[in-house]
Amino acid sequence: MSGDAALSWDAVVDNLVGVIDLKEGKAVHAVAGARDQYGPVQLPRQRSHAKPLLGSENASPATSTDREQRTESVGRAPDGDAIGLVEHYRSLGVHQFYVADLDALEGGEVQRESLDHLLDLVRSNERWILDLGLSDQVASSQLGWMQNWQHRLSDVTNPSATDSPFCSPLGGQVRCRQPQVGQLQWVVASESANKLATPAFWAGHLGRSSLILGVDFRDGAFASSIASLGSTSDRLGAWLKAGQAAGIQAALILDVAAVGTGVGPRTATMCEEISRLHSGWRLISGGGCRDAADVAALLRAGCNDCLVATALLR
Repeated sequence: MSGDAALSWDAVVDNLVGVIDLKEGKAVHAVAGARDQYGPVQLPRQRSHAKPLLGSENASPATSTDREQRTESVGRAPDGDAIGLVEHYRSLGVHQFYVADLDALEGGEVQRESLDHLLDLVRSNERWILDLGLSDQVASSQLGWMQNWQHRLSDVTNPSATDSPFCSPLGGQVRCRQPQVGQLQWVVASESANKLATPAFWAGHLGRSSLILGVDFRDGAFASSIASLGSTSDRLGAWLKAGQAAGIQAALILDVAAVGTGVGPRTATMCEEISRLHSGWRLISGGGCRDAADVAALLRAGCNDCLVATALLR
């Protein structure tokens, strides 16, 4: 038996990234990439962003039955409540979050209202990663909104940074507004991008440090919307080179067919390979992680962080 078998979540909590999959404004439970079948996340009892109902000083002491009924009626967020899910993750000590806009990933509209509510929750010690299916279509309709959030969640001065669209001369230095380290980042995913120039485009508008290169797989096969790039290995290599050329130094490696299935991590070998080829990159993976031991296995394979959802909801 592996020594990891006895690991608790506490041992890896700083490497966990809590997943929020949004569909039509609801947090849903992703299983094996069958997005049309995703149902609302079933939140654990007594996890809610709502304030608890407090009785008056003169009220009679509440019985255990009263407390249970009160918790059920007002203290528990309804299933599918994305804010309740964030609070649940926080209660476990998680301070990194990945939000996938499934509507946008399927070619629909970006769920800006729901995302605004979530981004209003961002704390200074947290890292938030948004996956909107970045493409030309998203650029034409959402770039201004995205840049606005970059401004709102940003550091005020970073004289050495020159890749930000928010840099301007001030007192002989370049004064920039840059995202705080790790606070807000966007995924440029192979499954959504329609050209190899997509990473460079977004790096030019949001800053390369704000981007994570999405390296998507389905049942072990590289998933890309970019046509005519030859074999799977050629396409994968070209995508990684495009990210590197854009100055991106982080990757999200995910096999969507493993998500929510509890089959164990499938991406360890690919994490090892990308870690070897791009030793300075920060790597995130996940999908199918059953426990802390699975997370530890991905960390040994070269990952820095691990996406987890289902295993944290039991």
